[in-house]
Amino acid sequence: MRALTNHPGRMDAVLLASLMLAFALRLANLLQLPVFYDEAVYLNLARETYKSLDATTAFAAASTLQIWLVALVYGLSPSALWVGRFVSAMFGALTAAACYRIAGELYREPWAARLAALLYAVVPYAVFHDRLAQNDGILSFFLALVVYFSLVVARPAGRRALIRNGMWLVLVYGLALLAKRSAVLFLVAPPLAVVLFGEKKAWLRVAAVVAGMALVTIPVALITVDTGDQLTAHLASFDWPVWSAQLVENVTELGEWFWRYFLPPAVLLLGLALVNLVLFRRRQEMFLFLLAAVPVLFFTPVSETWYPRYLMPSVFPLVILLAGQVKVAARLWKQHSPLVAVLLVGVIALPMFWFDIALARDPLIAHLPQEDRWQYIEGMPAGYGLPEAADFLRQLADRQGPINVWRNNRSVPPRYGLWHYLPTHPNIDFDTFRTDRKSWAEIERQFDESAREKPVYLVLNIPYEKGVPNLDELDRLMPVKLFPKPGTAGFVIGVYRWLTPLEYMLLSANLKPGATIGLAPGLANIPMLTAVERLNLVAFTKEPLTLVSRDELDYLAADSASLRRAGLLDEEGLLELPPGWTVESGAPSCEPCLFRLWDEGEVQVVAELGTDIVLTGVQLPQAPWPTGVPLPLTLYWQTGRAETDPDMAVFLHAVSGPGQMAAQNDKTWLDGAFPAQIHHPDDILSQQFQLDFAGFEGQVCLYTGMYHRSTGERLAARQRGQLLPDNAIPLGCGSVVADAP
Repeated sequence: MRALTNHPGRMDAVLLASLMLAFALRLANLLQLPVFYDEAVYLNLARETYKSLDATTAFAAASTLQIWLVALVYGLSPSALWVGRFVSAMFGALTAAACYRIAGELYREPWAARLAALLYAVVPYAVFHDRLAQNDGILSFFLALVVYFSLVVARPAGRRALIRNGMWLVLVYGLALLAKRSAVLFLVAPPLAVVLFGEKKAWLRVAAVVAGMALVTIPVALITVDTGDQLTAHLASFDWPVWSAQLVENVTELGEWFWRYFLPPAVLLLGLALVNLVLFRRRQEMFLFLLAAVPVLFFTPVSETWYPRYLMPSVFPLVILLAGQVKVAARLWKQHSPLVAVLLVGVIALPMFWFDIALARDPLIAHLPQEDRWQYIEGMPAGYGLPEAADFLRQLADRQGPINVWRNNRSVPPRYGLWHYLPTHPNIDFDTFRTDRKSWAEIERQFDESAREKPVYLVLNIPYEKGVPNLDELDRLMPVKLFPKPGTAGFVIGVYRWLTPLEYMLLSANLKPGATIGLAPGLANIPMLTAVERLNLVAFTKEPLTLVSRDELDYLAADSASLRRAGLLDEEGLLELPPGWTVESGAPSCEPCLFRLWDEGEVQVVAELGTDIVLTGVQLPQAPWPTGVPLPLTLYWQTGRAETDPDMAVFLHAVSGPGQMAAQNDKTWLDGAFPAQIHHPDDILSQQFQLDFAGFEGQVCLYTGMYHRSTGERLAARQRGQLLPDNAIPLGCGSVVADAP
């Protein structure tokens, strides 16, 4: 160590290497971590400031200075996220130089000052937060300058130098305050410096400087956003048991943060520094410990929700304190002090360096504290899933054509974070729905209006979406692709498709693949969902609609306007269907309705079973039927029930004469369940059966009905209000032959 101190050139090389290391660790692989909540908000304000050239835009956030700085260099890179993080990384690295100046002022030893710069270059607490587009690294830099000029002003100097340094102190404090309002806590730095290091005459000039700093605080507090509401509300609703439990939790989290970010060797050395402070009361240790304690003592008792970045201003005093403790420890072994100092630096700095390398490689493998892992990786504020969602939407728009992508105005990661990965695309228009101003019914009307021009997609941060109803209750919101965030918190960035009434009806009708569906004139121009490409959708402009037959279409989708023009819907909204038509499913007032067109092999059977079940039809091949091949048959049901009853069964009998059964098939009604997520009262639900006529030839008649398995009692079956014999519904008759075609 003496070899270094005797050669200033070598010392300058150590300082330069430390600063270069600080820059490298903060700039390496800068975009590895996706954009997170606060970054997205601040960068959006920086973009608006850059485009509008209106500096007052930054007053909407507490990080005014950061927004101005990012706006100044916004065009430096196509990636706004990189620019924002670059600015923070620069100031974070410069804080290492500020640590050098503070340590030199306190310890008056060049190697201790260089060591402070080196340790700040690698301490993970600072490296991680300096790599984010946040205001905490910028705040730390200016607060470090506040501490430095506080020490300079407290010491004897000429009048001109005192005025100059006092002005610098007020200026850097004002900039710190513009970076973050919590800078006001460091108003204690000048009085603390004069108490510990100043002379009696210093009180007057320090009081003048503090008065100037206080005057600066007033306009900054007036022009920037108010952040004191939460604290005021917290104090107004003070509850001792709740507060004490919260305090215990905060202290526990505090311990984890410093243990993880400073790592055990540094934490142990800081513990020894505290012991030295109690035993020897050295002024340097006292000054640094008190400065570091100010943010801790303020935020720990009053915070309900807080994060490690709130305590970034405590990091640089602790790092300088570490450098001082290495100096003290090395002096205990005078003959081997250089070796001891090098070993201590290695034990402290190397684990920190490996942590930093992990951060640069992939934040997922770094041992972050739980709060930061939730905030930046696993939880609601994290941006994981956004790059994948952006890439999916880009491919979707390339393949499908123009689409409209909506985000919730109260869901920050999708609203402000998505554009970092998908800034522009010729086929994508971005819109925002406002859950803070409109009801969900109004928002749905917005989606429907937008869907008339192009398909509508929503990007949601699940399960945290303010103002959005439970997704299970939104029948017309269909998940398309989900991108889970890492970890076990269960958060997902989801891409959802908003279905038009027609699209929802076609999907919920559960139609057989390949069916041909005609779209009446009023629906022909509505964009179709990719998921229903399994159906043959055709624009059917033939009117009147009464001429439509099964020879042309399997189904017809029509709206009320088309039906009214065809004379099938009267002014009261009552349908008058032509022969061969039946309602498959429909939205209220037929906006729209889907009609099934029956062919010769299908029989319309309208029969009631019990009080709330209707058999609307049956589909079966034309007779004669082959004896060696099972006869396929489909029954169509309509019910107002919300779920099936497992005790309810359907019988299907082929009768060749009184008491003679040629074939039969009994099944649980609707096979035990129907898809609750798409079922609504009066939907048409289908069920498939087979009848095996093996070994039988002759004439048969088909009957069906329902009964309770537990008792064998049949449900009452009626047609046109008349009770049917044996509660059996006739489906038709035909021949079973050996050589049927």
